[in-house]
Amino acid sequence: MGYQEYEKIWQEWIKKDNYDDAIEYHYQERQPLINLVKKYLAPTKKFLEFGCGTAVDSYIIKEDIPECEGYAVDLSLTALQVAKKIGKSFSQPLFFGVMDGENLSFRDSSFDVIFSQGVMEHFEDPLPMLSEQIRILKSDGKLIVCVPQKYNPYTLYKHRAMRTQSWEWGWETEYSLSDLKKLGEQAGLKILDYCGHEYVRTDYGLWCLRKFFFLLQKRNPVRDFFLFRFIERTYDKIWQFFEKRWGHNFMVNITVVYKKDKK
Repeated sequence: MGYQEYEKIWQEWIKKDNYDDAIEYHYQERQPLINLVKKYLAPTKKFLEFGCGTAVDSYIIKEDIPECEGYAVDLSLTALQVAKKIGKSFSQPLFFGVMDGENLSFRDSSFDVIFSQGVMEHFEDPLPMLSEQIRILKSDGKLIVCVPQKYNPYTLYKHRAMRTQSWEWGWETEYSLSDLKKLGEQAGLKILDYCGHEYVRTDYGLWCLRKFFFLLQKRNPVRDFFLFRFIERTYDKIWQFFEKRWGHNFMVNITVVYKKDKK
């Protein structure tokens, strides 16, 4: 989606006088991401919502943890004007800025937590954008991204719509957990945690299998041995099998928490 099309979306939003229904719907949809961000925020920490849109996530976080310092940036000035109008429904203020995702006007090591939803999939090459966020992230900071899950029914609908030119949100890339792991390694990040945004209310307990495989890889003490490398490759094949055929067939989005290593 080009910049002009993106601006048109927010130009329609800014005409509204009452955002109560939109706030309620947004909160219900994004509550898992909001709770995940709050998990890594202490009262004195500083966070950035990268690609804020309506900034409802940040407003809710500030309401619950008023001592933290919150910032939100977007490419669109109109989107931030919408966010400021929505802010009238909340008691806690935020700092706003219009910025290019690959050239952020913040000093190095500015934030404890950076999070976004619906942003990374629009970058054909996400590494420059991720590198810029890593630059402004403090040592041991957390980068939380939510992206479209590669294996889900919604993806099939979306691709059909894109082929027929009836998809208004532009080009997007979907990711599997394996894709996100490899991307993190390229950017110098490690996956600390992950979760799925459920397409239906249950995935029949298959999250337990995903968590088991994740912990098996994370905690194995013999990572450097040849045997473990063989187990790891086998594990990854098994993971992708479950991920593609059953587990994530019921997910729309997948959220990962990356950790920036201490230097």
